[in-house]
Amino acid sequence: MRLKILIFPLSLALSVIILIFLAKPEWDSIQTTKLQLAESQQKLDEVMEKKKNIENLTRIYDQNQDVVSYINSYLPSKREEEDAIHAINYMATGSAVILSNLNLEIDTNKAAPVPPVQDAAAGGAEAQAASAPEIPVLSTVKFKASISGNYEGIRTFLDRASKLEMFNSLDALKIEKNKKSMQSSEGEEIQMPEDLLLLEMDISLGQLKEVEVGNNYFSPLFSESSFNLAAYDKLKSEISQQIPALEAGGEGRTNPFLP
Repeated sequence: MRLKILIFPLSLALSVIILIFLAKPEWDSIQTTKLQLAESQQKLDEVMEKKKNIENLTRIYDQNQDVVSYINSYLPSKREEEDAIHAINYMATGSAVILSNLNLEIDTNKAAPVPPVQDAAAGGAEAQAASAPEIPVLSTVKFKASISGNYEGIRTFLDRASKLEMFNSLDALKIEKNKKSMQSSEGEEIQMPEDLLLLEMDISLGQLKEVEVGNNYFSPLFSESSFNLAAYDKLKSEISQQIPALEAGGEGRTNPFLP
């Protein structure tokens, strides 16, 4: 009698165990599928956000062609030497100094590229590596120039050079009094002006190779919906500043190269 009473609970317990044993893999599969769907939805949302960012960036790019043109001129993908020579000669002419020598040197030194920014949205190290854009490397074209002129002309030329609307670096600078006299081609001695100065400088002009981004939505380049133009605004502000005028009677000397 007691055995008959225990048969039902034991059968029920065995049925529950079998049901759990059979249902658990299905339950685990359902949970895994739900997790995969959530991850896929998150990636889809991120792709749609990147798509909106690309559309905004494209619209801003098309509406600001003056800025694009200026940046491409300031730091082109390939620096045309003729344009650089013309710019330096134009500065000399506008400063009333004589550009007596200008030599072109190819600078083989290149700036180290900045490490790519890792984007967590790419999902994992492999995806991050695939999404990291190629980082362009800055290269330069170097010029050595010799310029003669009076103090005010040299000063004006250096001010123009500091505001040159080309990415540049003034690598070396030397100013000294010019020779008091020099010989002409006929051998005659010619007296030079007392305030004549000689400027020798090395100036490098930059160029930045273009890179292909492709259609990778997870690129860090598309993480923002607008361009950061802070550097452009600062550059335009500095270039527009005027050189301060020297007034007679003020502190210091109007020409430190004269006795």
